[in-house]
Amino acid sequence: MTSGAGTDYERMLSDHDARHRSYCERWGYDLRIVSTIPDYYPYETNWYKIDLILEALRSDQNSYIIYLDADAIIADFDVDLCSALPAYAWLGLVIHPYPWKRTIWHWNNGVMYIRCCPEALNFFELVKSLAGTELNDPSTFVEQGTVNHLLLNEPQYQSGLVILTHHWNVNIFNQPNDGAIVAAWHGSGPTDRRVEIMREWANNHPYPAAPMKMVPYVPSDLDKEFTNKNTIPDTTIGIVIVIHNCLELTKAAVASIKTRYPYRLYLIDDHSNEETKNWLSSVPNAIVFTDPERSTGLAWNWNLGISAALNDEMTHVLIVNNDIILHPEAIDALVKRINVGDAVLVSGFAASCNRPEDILSFNVTAIDDGGNAEYPCFMITSNALKRVGWFDEHYRCAYCEDTDYRSTIYHFGEREVCTRTAQYYHYLSSTIKEDSHLNEFIQVKANENRAYFRSKWGRDPVDDIPAMKALYYSVPFNCPDRAVKKNEISTARLADLYTAALQESSDISEHLNILYRMASCVDNVTSITADGAATSTAAFVYAMPKHCVIYCKLQTPQIIRLQCASKIAGLDYIYEQYRSAIEIDPTDLLFIDTIKTEEIITRELNEYAGHVRKYLIFHDTETFGCVGELPGSLGIWPAIARFVRQNPEWQLFKHYSHCHGLTILERRDW
Repeated sequence: MTSGAGTDYERMLSDHDARHRSYCERWGYDLRIVSTIPDYYPYETNWYKIDLILEALRSDQNSYIIYLDADAIIADFDVDLCSALPAYAWLGLVIHPYPWKRTIWHWNNGVMYIRCCPEALNFFELVKSLAGTELNDPSTFVEQGTVNHLLLNEPQYQSGLVILTHHWNVNIFNQPNDGAIVAAWHGSGPTDRRVEIMREWANNHPYPAAPMKMVPYVPSDLDKEFTNKNTIPDTTIGIVIVIHNCLELTKAAVASIKTRYPYRLYLIDDHSNEETKNWLSSVPNAIVFTDPERSTGLAWNWNLGISAALNDEMTHVLIVNNDIILHPEAIDALVKRINVGDAVLVSGFAASCNRPEDILSFNVTAIDDGGNAEYPCFMITSNALKRVGWFDEHYRCAYCEDTDYRSTIYHFGEREVCTRTAQYYHYLSSTIKEDSHLNEFIQVKANENRAYFRSKWGRDPVDDIPAMKALYYSVPFNCPDRAVKKNEISTARLADLYTAALQESSDISEHLNILYRMASCVDNVTSITADGAATSTAAFVYAMPKHCVIYCKLQTPQIIRLQCASKIAGLDYIYEQYRSAIEIDPTDLLFIDTIKTEEIITRELNEYAGHVRKYLIFHDTETFGCVGELPGSLGIWPAIARFVRQNPEWQLFKHYSHCHGLTILERRDW
């Protein structure tokens, strides 16, 4: 499909009509050339291409659409455009960027490859719905401005729909490249001059009249990487951003996210103001954690975001500051580099730009690694957690958590790299620049963190590996007894979370060692709690039973962290939302910490006890033993006593009166 309106554009179409028809006959395409616009058309003529594309998308006769503006023509007749793009067959739209910096738009929709699919139809319907709105200033060439606006500011269109690529090898008439598939005009200038340049180019590049050669297309190296379209959806990215105010910078950071891969945002709001909170709640395709309870700082929040992403089956996790702007190809470059497999962490490279927005059109020519990883923008997979571990949450607020992780990477004989192929712009320390009071607090914590680093590694941070080996402790804290061995890395996180739970003040913390010992005696554990279950769950998963199922009302940040740590440690862990009626699988141990009334506990024993092989454990048997948790209700002891009388195979095993009470029943016929 090709279109253009106006005298000069009609001349372009007429000049190259035979060329287009010959190409379509060669490869079996239908051709539609449109040179007139209806008199009643209410918008600028540029908008008519969107109507033509929508008409073709709504037809059931098309699988793909190749759209060319009037000032674009086929250059290479020996290449079938559809077969030349096998790597992108699963996408809805392929559109190419401008080869130089633009102040208004970044991508040109004068040459497009469109798959007829619901996602593409929805996208172009939205584009058309914005015709005539404030987005469409004439200076933006109307529909071109709307397409660019959506691609820049609506990140959901980068997931499974759009790929922004140079791979089409589009020739520029005023920047010749004789190896191109398509020849197109880029830039401004009189249209009559374009007509003459196109004629001259076409005369110097005659199209063949001979029969079709059927020369196979030879993919570029980048195309080869994605030739098997079935492998592309296997890569999914969780993008984690920790945010404390700096709203405009945060918006710019989110808007700069561009990737060919499906992704989800995990936004961690660290006590931002109401304006920032309101905006975060409106971000599409995002999971937002608002002021997570018990967070100790950046390391804790990073671990939460990583946990949430891996729990959602994301294969890669990208962590970025909220004061950076990513180059459009940075994320895909990070994926490519970390997939090499020689490093557990790969970071981007902070580019030197005159202005922040220059990074969006920055010409990245570097192909090498350089220096230490940069932690404002880095990517990991679950391999890092299995081979190195998690970020140390003893670093409070911010500072030193990144240098500590670098030290841990090299301590375990692993590697981090900074790839210059993934570039970004960094505003540097924007959070503390915006808030002087916070800056003072962070500096206090930074000094405490440096002291903790010295206690852990023996001195202040150094950057190069030989210096680390020569100057750092051989094991953290210079204490071999505390050192985590390589084969213990995956389970060490469970120990840390259990230790943290022991140190917290809660209504069950004094019973955690009991729960841990009981879970250590069995293979299968099931826990049913009406409210938060993180504290008791920490004891159960630390015991490492073969199978653990947790039913609770809310999937809190603590539960998310425990769930991922269990997964990394190889534990068969399942989280289910608590509801009034659930069906449990056979289990060795059942922990019940729901609403404490005689009626509810009686019902739960009738429903669940028959599935339990060894132990039933109840909490709050002192606080709500005689009087129930709900007004006017009886407590849980009458229900437990009646159950034991009616089921003599169950007997009282232990009762603890402290910390609200804990009661354990044992089944004696197993």
